[in-house]
Amino acid sequence: MRKTVLHTFPVWKICSAMRNLLMLLFIAFIFQPSFGQTRNEYTMVKASSNQSQKAIRAFNNGAYPRAINIFEKLAKKNKLNNEEKGLMAIAFFRINQPVKAAEIFSNIGEEFIPGRFLYSYARVLQELGQYRSADRIMLRYNKEFPTDSRAQEQVNTFEFVKNTTSTNRYSITPVIFNSAYADFSPLIQNGIMYFTSDRPLGSAIKRKTARNHQPYLNIFRAVPRGDGFSSPQLFLNQFKTIFHDGPLCFNTTGTEIFLTRNKFHSVLKQEGSDNYNRLKIVHSTRTPEGNWTEPQELSFNEPGSSSGHPWLTYDNNRLYFASDRPGGYGKSDIWYVNRSKDGWETPVNAGPEINTEGNEMFPYISSTGDFYFASDGHMGMGGLDLFIARNIEGKYLIKNMGYPINSEKDDFSIFINPDEKTGFFASNRPGGEGHDDIYSFSILKPISFEQEKTAQKDTLPDHYKIKVIDQKSQVPVPGVIVGFLNSEGRYLGEATSDQEGFLLLNSSLKGSITAMAAVEYYYPYEETIELENTEDSYFMMLRPMPAYGIYGQITRSDNGSPIPGVKISVANLSNETKTYTSDQEGKFRIRLAPYSSFKIEFTKDGFNAIQTDYSTINKENGYINLNQTEDLKMKPDD
Repeated sequence: MRKTVLHTFPVWKICSAMRNLLMLLFIAFIFQPSFGQTRNEYTMVKASSNQSQKAIRAFNNGAYPRAINIFEKLAKKNKLNNEEKGLMAIAFFRINQPVKAAEIFSNIGEEFIPGRFLYSYARVLQELGQYRSADRIMLRYNKEFPTDSRAQEQVNTFEFVKNTTSTNRYSITPVIFNSAYADFSPLIQNGIMYFTSDRPLGSAIKRKTARNHQPYLNIFRAVPRGDGFSSPQLFLNQFKTIFHDGPLCFNTTGTEIFLTRNKFHSVLKQEGSDNYNRLKIVHSTRTPEGNWTEPQELSFNEPGSSSGHPWLTYDNNRLYFASDRPGGYGKSDIWYVNRSKDGWETPVNAGPEINTEGNEMFPYISSTGDFYFASDGHMGMGGLDLFIARNIEGKYLIKNMGYPINSEKDDFSIFINPDEKTGFFASNRPGGEGHDDIYSFSILKPISFEQEKTAQKDTLPDHYKIKVIDQKSQVPVPGVIVGFLNSEGRYLGEATSDQEGFLLLNSSLKGSITAMAAVEYYYPYEETIELENTEDSYFMMLRPMPAYGIYGQITRSDNGSPIPGVKISVANLSNETKTYTSDQEGKFRIRLAPYSSFKIEFTKDGFNAIQTDYSTINKENGYINLNQTEDLKMKPDD
């Protein structure tokens, strides 16, 4: 293993529909066409041919797949200049293909990349975890464009990520109702989960008309059931149009809705002289009979600009939102508008402490008044990061929310439960069900705004600290038994990683040592570490094997209702058995070892057991729905 600092992460592939939409709504699917285009630093790229002009026009319109298609055809004929190649790289980046974007930038040659493209190249490298290279490129950009505050914030991500990942502040878990599509902007109102998603509705029209080739968004709801939630259902046809609908928020009593929606006149006619269908915030109230009024556009929406991501404060008198309207500091800013007895007042920019030259969005105010938002302009780990701001003596103090809520990918749309200890957020990090997934979290170590004293190092000065981490997900891997050999091959002993993935080595060890580990679901690990300084941090990056597994739902044979608490025993050929339990909806998701055969038994008191065989031999990696091959309907005992 190369001796390096903790945060130099490897390249891994991401997949998220949000980036197409960004930077969502910019980052979700909504705002890409609308937000971020009014201040486009690439509009001055000169075309080398008529076809290239078409590609550039498509790029500036947010139609990135079309732009890529034209650029690639021209590239095969060697008919692109470096600026056009740079645009093609950025187009790939904006449809969540940073590996392809990095490849194109690399082929141009670092010294030949036009200066204005360097910022995007550095951001690509950040999302791939190549922080040292990103810092080098960002420093070059900063020298050419010294007034760009984004670059000033991002010139030292290597040290920032190293320090951030050394503290595990949260435990996070994906919610069970995530889909293969984009799910984000979760919130709880009267105990019910509401969120935004582009999951299928069976509407061919709505799923084929998005400018960026992504489906349109709708609002879904999931009612609480046991320790989780029921299967999500569309939230009222009244709040569904043929374009984007969501995200939304409620007032504290649940009698008002503020909804992000595309403004349009008809199916065929879009609003705006530039052919953009802008985002607006609409408002609906619940009548005494329990019905919702027809949503009405709010007066402060700005013609020619987009406004969305509304969040109403707990006193119901101030609405925060994201917008690319004139008068901001960057591509998308956070604004607020006060409500008086006479109606909505003039919107106010949240100010330069919050907003940067980049994108700020998804504002959220907790019950204690803390201000949360997502940004790619403040110092972060890559993509969008989540931040918390607290107003102290009239000035906002802003802090990155830390690891593992934030990652090298896009992390956004947070919601905090009233207990201020748990909540939900969305991310497009690897390992999820789909493009963007919703995660629940619990706070292990809260962010402190008190004056921090010089912290003692969390390890003894006479020890080396090594962190064992999953190469793809950045998640610490606890319980790994690591053996060590010296440079002469003599066995030195072993150590086991703790819950945060750390293990300690005595400082009496010097020079080269070899670390070895064999962990389930990971390839065998053997690397050489050069031990030099106990103040340095080192890491072992375990490469995960392809994931194999099964999922499904267990139901009653007589009425089809789900059966919670079913014991699921999975035994391999060596008769080693692992036990799992179905959730409140009778659902389960189990990871299995590759190239293996298993006997699986489903048991619960009062029902006949189900037994079946399953094998991962000669199967493609991924999770298989066992309901498609096995009858998982349990028959009640006679």
